[in-house]
Amino acid sequence: MLNCKTMMKRYLKYTIHFFLFKIVLKNFLRLFVGISFPHSKKFPHYEQCIFVANHNSHLDTAAFLSMVPMKHHLDSHPIAANDYFGKSPWARGFFEFFFNTILIERKGLKNFEKSMDAIHLALSQKKSILLFPEGSRGEPEIMGQFKNGIAYILKTHPHVPFVPIYMQGLGKAMPKGDSVIIPHDSKVIVGQPILIPNVAELSLSQITSIVRQSVLDLENSENT
Repeated sequence: MLNCKTMMKRYLKYTIHFFLFKIVLKNFLRLFVGISFPHSKKFPHYEQCIFVANHNSHLDTAAFLSMVPMKHHLDSHPIAANDYFGKSPWARGFFEFFFNTILIERKGLKNFEKSMDAIHLALSQKKSILLFPEGSRGEPEIMGQFKNGIAYILKTHPHVPFVPIYMQGLGKAMPKGDSVIIPHDSKVIVGQPILIPNVAELSLSQITSIVRQSVLDLENSENT
C-alpha cells in the first residue's frame, strides 16, 4: 500500500502529466503539427499490455502518451536507450519523470540481460510498456526489420497481450537528424490487444514476424 508521501508524489506527477499531455502536447500535435488520433476514443481498454510501434521520429513517444487514458497513464512506460536519453543524471531524471521512460542498455549480452530485467520487473508490477522493436528511428515511412527482443518478452510473459500501433507520417513531421518540426498530415493508428496462441511453442523469429505483420496490417487497413 502506498504511503502518504508516495501518494502525494504520484498525484503531483498525475496533475503535471494531465496538463502536459492532454492539454498542451495533444493540442499542439493536432493543431500545429497535423497529427490526428482517429482511435483516441476507442483506445483499447486494458489493465496491462505491451504496446508495439514502428519508429520514425522523436514525436512518436509524445504522440503515444497523449493518447493513453489518464487512468493508465502513469503505469505506461516507453522503453528508451540509456546511452541516448540517460547521458547524465539530469537527463535520466527528466525523461523518467516527464515521459515515464524505463531506460535500458542496448549493447552487449550482459547489458541485454540487464535491460530485460528492468522490463520484466515493470511487467511483473502490472505496468504496461511501449516498445519500438526496430531499435532506432528509421527512414520516414519505411518500417525496418524488428529485433527479436519483443519476441523474447512475449514468450516470457505469455499472458500479457500486445497492442500494435502504426505511426503514419510522423517521420516526415520530424525526421531523424532534424530538430525542426514540419507540419505534416500524420496519424497514430492503434489496433486491438492480441494474444498469440501457443506462443511458448513458437520460435523468436516466428513471434517477431507475427508482431511486425500486425503493425503492417494497420498501415494497410488505413490505405484500403
